[in-house]
Amino acid sequence: MATNEDFKEALDKTLLFAPQLYDGLVFALRHRQRFERKEPEPVPGANARMLLSAAINVLAVIVGQEALEEAYGDDPPADAPRADQLMAAWWRLTLSDVFRVTVGDYASPSSPFSIRDEIHAIAKGDRPTLLGQLPGTKGRPVNSHRLAHHQLAAHEWETFLREKGWSVSDAQNAVATAYGQTWATISKWKAPIVRELGQPTYDNAMRLARLGLAYYRSTSSVSDDETMLSLDGEAHRREQRRSLVSLEK
Repeated sequence: MATNEDFKEALDKTLLFAPQLYDGLVFALRHRQRFERKEPEPVPGANARMLLSAAINVLAVIVGQEALEEAYGDDPPADAPRADQLMAAWWRLTLSDVFRVTVGDYASPSSPFSIRDEIHAIAKGDRPTLLGQLPGTKGRPVNSHRLAHHQLAAHEWETFLREKGWSVSDAQNAVATAYGQTWATISKWKAPIVRELGQPTYDNAMRLARLGLAYYRSTSSVSDDETMLSLDGEAHRREQRRSLVSLEK
């Protein structure tokens, strides 16, 4: 039977040969100390969320990229039936159940369990309840919020490229080409972005873009800037097409 010393020795060896895991553990423990000291934060619960995020990152390092990808599964093709996309999302949500089983009420409509179960029910043909569309504003595209996120990405790109050393004209022309719009049009997107997402979200996105940490850059597996910018531009065009269709109905 393994003793505590055996576990300690195994941990020491792991940390010796996996500096990423060591760094992750130190980061997580620091956030735990901040949480336990009840240090004030501008957002209530921020320390707790940062602690949980750090712990999950440690878990991801322990599990390893290959096992994570195997458990997560391959994405269904983009043109796959919506039911296939829903089932993939449902399965992936079940993987994180372990983080939720000890908190919250399973039956609460706002619990991740309810969202997971509703996705499964929709995939099987049920009508949405929680995830059904809320009443909208007349004349407003039904995807204005999603569209604003894509518009925000364009502004992030312009800021990021300028911070990277591009001239203002080169950065704006690159974004305009990728998005298939003039920069004069793109610059006017700030108003709908702020309306849909809020001024703090816009300001924070610009701050992160200046640091090279723009949201859309951090959530892509592509590392080439030119390719990523092109993909973001195409994503905006797809969302814009949905917006135009919604106005025609």
